[in-house]
Amino acid sequence: MKLFVGAATLPKKGNSAEENEDAYAPPVVQGLKSVPFHCAVADGATETSYSALWAKLLVDCFCSIEEPSLFDDQLPSLRESWKTATSSKPLPWYAEQKLEKGAFATLLGVRITEGEFPYLRWQAIAVGDSVLFHVRACEIVATFPTLASEDFKSRPMLLATNILETDAERKELYRRAEGVLEAGDRLYLATDKIAEWIVRSLENDTKPFVQLDQVVRTEGSFAALVEHLTQHNELRNDDYTLLWVEAHNEEI
Repeated sequence: MKLFVGAATLPKKGNSAEENEDAYAPPVVQGLKSVPFHCAVADGATETSYSALWAKLLVDCFCSIEEPSLFDDQLPSLRESWKTATSSKPLPWYAEQKLEKGAFATLLGVRITEGEFPYLRWQAIAVGDSVLFHVRACEIVATFPTLASEDFKSRPMLLATNILETDAERKELYRRAEGVLEAGDRLYLATDKIAEWIVRSLENDTKPFVQLDQVVRTEGSFAALVEHLTQHNELRNDDYTLLWVEAHNEEI
């Protein structure tokens, strides 16, 4: 099997694309990809400095490692990379104080490999409230992490550029899951506000994946969906990111 992959991201209303604090990897040109395949999304915390850079470092790192279990070993070098990149920037004193507090971000990373024929296998790690949805024929198969819509009102666990925990405590931040993909199955990776809308829609049985099916099939329709949902007060203003992967029988 191959993987049909696509992604879409939008900044907060009124912000430029450069101000988008979400990140995803790899850079997606919609089309078929081979396995093994890594993908990730991250959501930088708005109230912290250079959180977009931190989110980008996290997703790029996840996509460069061989196994999800190896990600935590890379965190010290990622922290150093962030500090090196930000320390060279001249800032006013109040921005310097904010910078000292560091940056924070969620992370959701997925690795897809060959499984027992004819299936594929996915493995995922997550910190925070970016969510993976495993979908078959527009119906939910699995959600990871398992969250209720009310859970999105609480501050999520986050990965920080500053060392705020012991090694043991940091490793407790990660949640892990795995599953099996059949031909036609999709994985959606969503940052918090899109994930919250999906979870609430599932709770209300309003078929969110029927709408997202159109996003996958129609280029540019993600922006139209977000606009519709915000106009109807179903989405709060935020950065929005959705990455999708479909197990596909067609050869390249």
